[in-house]
Amino acid sequence: MPSLALSSSYLIPAILLNPAFILHIINTFVSHMTPPANPVSYSPFPFFESLGPVPGSKPFFDVHNNDQLCWGYTAVMVFVQALVFGKVQDNRIQRKAARVARTEREKMSTYKMDM
Repeated sequence: MPSLALSSSYLIPAILLNPAFILHIINTFVSHMTPPANPVSYSPFPFFESLGPVPGSKPFFDVHNNDQLCWGYTAVMVFVQALVFGKVQDNRIQRKAARVARTEREKMSTYKMDM
């Protein structure tokens, strides 16, 4: 079974370029850089809260609050995803062409040995 190269797999870009994931990362980063004055936490698992936005903070980049910002964010994410998926598709085509060329070389070398 051939190894799965990350450059020709759609799985990694699909996970990392998920618009909700990107938005969560932005809001988490900003909330940790500028935490609210009185963070309120009722969680028995403070470690898990440290992975997300600071409790009591408001979203910095709230795309659902503004239609124009939402459409702009959607357009940017679609553009970035199209670029990345196009690059992955190009890598897949190149790998397939290289595999076909390698097979042809092996057939030619086997044919020459048989003579």
